[in-house]
Amino acid sequence: MMLAVGFRRGQLVGLILMENGVLLLLGVVIGTVCALVAMAPHLASALADVKWASLAATLLACVLVGLVSCAIASGLSVRGELLSALRSE
Repeated sequence: MMLAVGFRRGQLVGLILMENGVLLLLGVVIGTVCALVAMAPHLASALADVKWASLAATLLACVLVGLVSCAIASGLSVRGELLSALRSE
């Protein structure tokens, strides 16, 4: 529908990426904070041996995979024919 009101395909992909990127980052930040709060007693002990670099790399990989998959999906979704899509709605 947004293509029909004048958005270009690149603008629409950018909007979708921005929205999903913000939601993805919020989810990662909220999940990380909750996990740190839940693990706080263990992290405060002397026996805690946390590999922070590995955890950060895993979170970064999750964000990158999420953004790439969103870019692929949004690129494919705006690729179709506008008139036939509007007729089927």
